[in-house]
Amino acid sequence: METLVDKVVPIIVFLAILIGILTILNSIIRHRKPKLTNFPYRKKSQLLNHTETSLYQQLTNLVGEKFVVFSKVRLADLVLLQRDVQDRQVYIDSINSDSVDFLLCDRETTSPELAISCEDYPSKKNQLGQGSSNLVAVLKASGISFLRLQANRSYEPKELRSLIRSEIGPLKKEIEL
Repeated sequence: METLVDKVVPIIVFLAILIGILTILNSIIRHRKPKLTNFPYRKKSQLLNHTETSLYQQLTNLVGEKFVVFSKVRLADLVLLQRDVQDRQVYIDSINSDSVDFLLCDRETTSPELAISCEDYPSKKNQLGQGSSNLVAVLKASGISFLRLQANRSYEPKELRSLIRSEIGPLKKEIEL
């Protein structure tokens, strides 16, 4: 003779399995990325704004024989995280959205030498020359010099040359700009 428990247990097991399957399916559906067929993108009219273009041209004219000038470079593309670091993802996430406006790389080796950031209006907390503390700390730890400039439309070549020399000088004393 079947008891009530014998009749209810299979129903409860069935419902638990059904709920489990529905939960898994719901998770799969929510995390599934839609297939992109229409790409609503268009080319920007220019990569750099007017101020950045002006500085890019001056940098290229000033250091073009010794360095290659790259623009808008992600910090994650400049540095390597040591393999034996605990909490790797925390360190990766901390630099994922950081970038520098310009990067001077050795023309022969493409070794990153000087990261340059432009700032329109330096805040009191982030005064000119200091930069984001995380960005500066990562660059320093990796051996890449850093220079923060106030964004202007026109840069005095002599002053710009002096600023670059003051930052690169300790790394490459033989460089004559």
